[in-house]
Amino acid sequence: MYLKKATSTKTGRTYLSIAHNYRDEVGKNRTKTIESLGYVDKLEADYPDPIAHFTQVVARMEEERKQSCAPVAVTIDPEEALSGKTARKNLGFGALSAVYHELGLASLFRNVGNKTASRFNLDCAARLLIFERILNPGSKRRALAGAAGYFEDFDISEADLYRALGELAGATERVQRYLHRKVCENYGRDTDLVYYDVTNYYFESDVVDDLRRKGVNKAHTPDPIVQMGLLIDKSGLPISFDVFAGNTNDCLTYLPVISRVKREFAVGRVIVVADKGINTSDNCAYNLIKGDGYVFSKSVRKADKDVKRWCLNGKGFRWDDSGQERATKTRITTRILYIEGPNGKKKEIPVEERHVCVWSRKYAKRAAIKRADAIAKAEKLIKNPSAYKNVITKGVAKYVEGIDVDKNGEILKGKKVLTLDRKRIEEEARYDGFYLLTTSELDRSAAEIVSMYAGLAKIEESFKVTKSRLRSRPVFVWTPEHIRAHFLICFISLLIIRILEMKTGHRHSTEALIDAMRSASATHIESNWWVFDYRDNVLDDIGAALGIDFTKRYMRLKDIKAIIAKTKK
Repeated sequence: MYLKKATSTKTGRTYLSIAHNYRDEVGKNRTKTIESLGYVDKLEADYPDPIAHFTQVVARMEEERKQSCAPVAVTIDPEEALSGKTARKNLGFGALSAVYHELGLASLFRNVGNKTASRFNLDCAARLLIFERILNPGSKRRALAGAAGYFEDFDISEADLYRALGELAGATERVQRYLHRKVCENYGRDTDLVYYDVTNYYFESDVVDDLRRKGVNKAHTPDPIVQMGLLIDKSGLPISFDVFAGNTNDCLTYLPVISRVKREFAVGRVIVVADKGINTSDNCAYNLIKGDGYVFSKSVRKADKDVKRWCLNGKGFRWDDSGQERATKTRITTRILYIEGPNGKKKEIPVEERHVCVWSRKYAKRAAIKRADAIAKAEKLIKNPSAYKNVITKGVAKYVEGIDVDKNGEILKGKKVLTLDRKRIEEEARYDGFYLLTTSELDRSAAEIVSMYAGLAKIEESFKVTKSRLRSRPVFVWTPEHIRAHFLICFISLLIIRILEMKTGHRHSTEALIDAMRSASATHIESNWWVFDYRDNVLDDIGAALGIDFTKRYMRLKDIKAIIAKTKK
C-alpha cells in the first residue's frame, strides 16, 4: 500500500488516498483505492502536515497487512461481465512440481537444452507436458491450450513445443539413466528383484511405417500399434522402457531393455520376473550367462507331455495358508536351452531349473466363467453364423466344429454343419486354475517363487494407469522422434505419480491422488485475491507429505506464487 497524491492541473489542489497495487489474474498491474482521504488544504485543518501524517499511517497499515490476516472487504458489482480470460487456475500441480524438482529434472532439461543450443526453454516444455499428462491428458496441442490454467507461466509457442519433443526423444536414454540415479539417491532402490512386461498402444490412423505397424493389438482394434517394454522395481517405481515396432514379438523386446539396464545402470545381480511371452531359450540363457536369475510363467496347456502329466497329477500338492484357496508343488528338473552358436546352428545347453506348479481356486473360477461366456456366444454363432463378424468370434470360433475363419477372423461361408466342440471344451476345462512358474532360483521355496511372481501385478497395474488415467493411447503424434518423446513423458509422469503414492504412505490410489490435485483450483474474486473451494483427506495428505498448505480458502497471488517457488527449491 502507498499514499496516492493526485494533483489537479486546473486547480492545483492535491487529493490524497490510500491505494494498493496488485497483479490481476493475467499478471497485469492494477491499482485499487483502499480509502479516500480528501484534499490536502482541507486536511490541514486537522493535521499540520497531512502528507507526512498519512505517509506514516500507510506505512503502519502496510506493516499490519503483512503481519496479520485481517478480513478483507470484497466489492461485488452485479453488473460486471465475464472478461473471457481464465479466471480459474490450478494449485494442485504444486505437488507434481515438488517431485519434479526433487528429481532434479529442471536442471537436467536445462542442461540438455544448453547442449543442443535450444532457442526455447526445454524445461518449461517438459514441465507443461508432464503436468498436463497427469492432470488433463490429451494431445500436445491441448496441453498448450491448458497452460493458462496453472499458477505458473509457461512461455512457449506451439512450434517450440513440438521442437521440444524432438529434443526429448534424443535424450530418452540419458533421462532414464539420470532418473535411476536420482531415485537411488533420494529414495533408495532395490534392484535385486525387477519386473518386466510388454504392452502396445494404438494410433487412430491407417498409416504404417517402420515403427507404427499392424500387430496383435491388445485393445482389439485394427489400428497400427507400437510395442512398449517396461521394467519396474519391486516398489513399483519405473526403471526403464523402450519402444519397438508394433509387429515385434513380445519375447524380442526383452533383451534390448535388460541388456541396456545391465550395461548402463550399474545394477548388480537381478532376478527378472516376467510373463510367459518372455519365456524363451535366448532370454533365459542371457540371464544365466550374466549371472542373473529369472522367474517366468509358462502355459500348462501348451507345455510338453511330461510337464502336463506332472502338473495335472494330483500328487505332491500342498495347500498354503490361504484356506485351501491355493495349492503348490515343486520339483527340480533339467531344461534344454537352444542357443544359436557362432555358425548359426542351434546348440543344446542343459540347465537345471525349478518348476512350481500352482492351482488357484480363484483362477479356476475365472477360467470357467470366461469359457462359459465364450460357449454361450459359440452357441449363438452356430444358430446364426451370418450375424457375427470377426470381433465377436475372437476366442469363440475355437469351440465350433466345422467353422472356417480367414486370417482376419472373418467367418467364411460354407456348407458345413456347425456343432459345438465338446471334446475341446472338456480338454480345456482340465487346466482350469493351473499355472506353471519356471525359475533359475533352485534354493528358493515354492512360496517364495509364488510371492515373487505375484508382484508382476504391479507392472500390469502400471500399464493400466498409463492407458487409463494418463491416456497414453491413442497416440496423437506420428514421427518416430515424437512417439518416443510421448512415451518418455508418460514414463516420467508414471514415476512422479508412483513417488507421490510412496510419499503419502500408499494410502490412496492413483485415481484419488490425481483427482485431488486436479480439484485443488481457485477462482479469482478481486484484486489479487483467489478463493479455493476443494479440500479432502487426500489433498491434506499430499500437502503434509510435500509441505504445501492446501487448507486455506483465500490466498493472495503473491502467497500462491511463494508456494510454487518453494516447490522448486
